Amino acid sequence: MVEEKCRNVDHAQAAAAAQEVEARTNLASDHWNALIALHRTLLHEHHDFFLASQHPSSSPALRRLAGEYSMPARMWCHGIYTFLQLLRRRLPESMDYMLAFIHLAYQMVALLYETVPAFEDMWMECLGNIGYYRITIEKDVSDRDMWIGVARSWYVKAADKNPTVGRLYHHLAILARPRVLLQMYYHSRSLASVKPFQRARESMKELLDPIVKKAQHTPLDDLSKEEVFVLAHASQFNHSSIKEDSFGINKPTAKFSAPKEKFFEKLDIYSGHITSEWKDLGVHVAVANIAGWFYYGEDKNLIRHAFLQQLYPPTPQPTCENAVIAEAPSDEQEKSKEKEEVKIPETAEAWKKEIDKMKSDNCHYKNAKLLTNETSALVFRRRGENVLPHVHVMLAFLFNVASSKHISSLIADAPWTELVAFLNALIKTTIRLSQSKNEKQDINTLLATDLFSREGKRDDKLPLPEDYHIRGQIWAQHFPEKWFERKHDEEER
Repeated sequence: MVEEKCRNVDHAQAAAAAQEVEARTNLASDHWNALIALHRTLLHEHHDFFLASQHPSSSPALRRLAGEYSMPARMWCHGIYTFLQLLRRRLPESMDYMLAFIHLAYQMVALLYETVPAFEDMWMECLGNIGYYRITIEKDVSDRDMWIGVARSWYVKAADKNPTVGRLYHHLAILARPRVLLQMYYHSRSLASVKPFQRARESMKELLDPIVKKAQHTPLDDLSKEEVFVLAHASQFNHSSIKEDSFGINKPTAKFSAPKEKFFEKLDIYSGHITSEWKDLGVHVAVANIAGWFYYGEDKNLIRHAFLQQLYPPTPQPTCENAVIAEAPSDEQEKSKEKEEVKIPETAEAWKKEIDKMKSDNCHYKNAKLLTNETSALVFRRRGENVLPHVHVMLAFLFNVASSKHISSLIADAPWTELVAFLNALIKTTIRLSQSKNEKQDINTLLATDLFSREGKRDDKLPLPEDYHIRGQIWAQHFPEKWFERKHDEEER
């Protein structure tokens, strides 16, 4: 079997490469060509299998084979990924062969994307991954940027199809290097998704550690506003934001408070002349702040479980009469797995007790809330369309927390005064603009208008750009089921 031969050959070559750390012998050209030919054969066999099994005339049993035997994943693992890793370890001698194989693999998967749509989710992620390998060996800046765009476009397509999968945002975070805040934003999305990707914590640590090290010998004034913002989150992430005083009470440390205050100082100066750049940056800041409430995916905290219970309401316990239990869906298995790790309150009274305890004793939560509320309060005091995306994200978060029967009390001390003043000013601006156009705008009619268009009604109401930035987050449960079927051009997001 070709797959088994590829697996054995790749394993043997990887073992040989590991033993030749210092005195590595180069492989002959015909050896490389033989390896590429072997993997090409495997890819062609997979291609033929997918075309045959997914043909419209195929029986249902035959169509199910590819999914039952994880054929797309096996093709990626044994036909592409393992060999790419081998080629990468053998650089620079393998450069030409790696380029040739990347070209071959990309063409094959792109063909499968066009001809076997049943697994298009897998093909899109594979194409993004192959594009990433192309980036790692490209030295020309313009070509590298082009391939970053290619890989990113495939990951965005995959995330649009599977917005709850945190792994896809982790891919996008890797492509965002060296942009500090953008990386922080994508890692935050990855860890606060319905299906968080835990390896994103390792990548987030790789992002934060150099900034922490830089801050040890650089005054905060000399750091950018993005760096001091991320530095405040770094202290939360690595647990240096809390210390116990002489009375045994946990309090914020200077490692958290100093960069937090410096960020607000820099943001206050910047917000005096906020540009259109803040439309994106404001969303990135809001998403990262909210991820702090979930401890950056470190554990399955109570806030996450409150939203999980809304997403997957508890099912009745089986009785003697209905003791035959069907296999649970994968999402339910995910929920059950998390439930085993953390003891979840089962009654309203138990929930209230645990939430009250968290509000009074959990300094990590207090710091996350403080950073979120003070950032939002500062933004709410500003006016103009450039702050609207940040305000929208925070309103969505506040709405979802308020809608939870267990955790609504967590937002009792949100910056309501600043928010009310902002919204009142926004209403006045809307009325003034309508009057300038000789349009009569009744305030009661405006406030009574449905937030989302009715089901099936196709009008000019499209998802806002920031809707795509929070889609798939565990807390963003307010969107109608078919809201994102209203297509938005990717360039307009």
